[in-house]
Amino acid sequence: MKNRLVVAFACLLALSCALPAAAEEASIVGDWTLTRIESGAVVVDAAEAGVDLAVTFAEDGSVSMEMSGVIQSGTWSFENGVVSLLADATGMVLEFALAEDGTLHYEEDGAVIVMERGAAGQAEGAAVLEDVALADFNGDWTAVRASAKGAEIDLEAYGLEMEASIADGSVTIVSNGASQTIEADLEGNALILDAGAAQMPLYLYEDGTLRMAFSEELVGMPLEVIFEPADQ
Repeated sequence: MKNRLVVAFACLLALSCALPAAAEEASIVGDWTLTRIESGAVVVDAAEAGVDLAVTFAEDGSVSMEMSGVIQSGTWSFENGVVSLLADATGMVLEFALAEDGTLHYEEDGAVIVMERGAAGQAEGAAVLEDVALADFNGDWTAVRASAKGAEIDLEAYGLEMEASIADGSVTIVSNGASQTIEADLEGNALILDAGAAQMPLYLYEDGTLRMAFSEELVGMPLEVIFEPADQ
């Protein structure tokens, strides 16, 4: 296979084995905001309807809920794709299903409450840069996390290391001490690494990160590795 990227695949295959369990936990911890309510074919935007609900899941199993200025505490657990939230004040248990798109769904009487990751009013994620030149990719980059199934995973926590050094289309990937250099071509706004049966594009983002996309055919699931400049 032309330009097989053996080093990179070894790292990503190891990561894909660790991701399923890690993604569940990492997908839940953090801030979540009610974004919409669905009932059949009717979809109501929560902000436009004046309905606000914010939930914060902490790593220690505690949870904080705020709705219309009223704050409640509780605990949470996660099993088989379902988040069980126990409210301290009422003893009520709410069960949220983690959907394939990374959102949380709570269903009652035919209506579905949909929550998305992020605090209320939080800016949308950084956008990919569209107008780029080959030289814009140049530099040394360090992989800091991976994203899959709506979750972001800290690579260091799993002992996975990956660095990339790019110079005018020549890409050297170093993973856990082993390295390989390949040539890549700029196509549109993507720097394309050819893996024979598939291609792995590199994109630059407005937040200063470099992101490499791996297809499900290559590593068992759609996966994105996020790099930051090595001097950060």
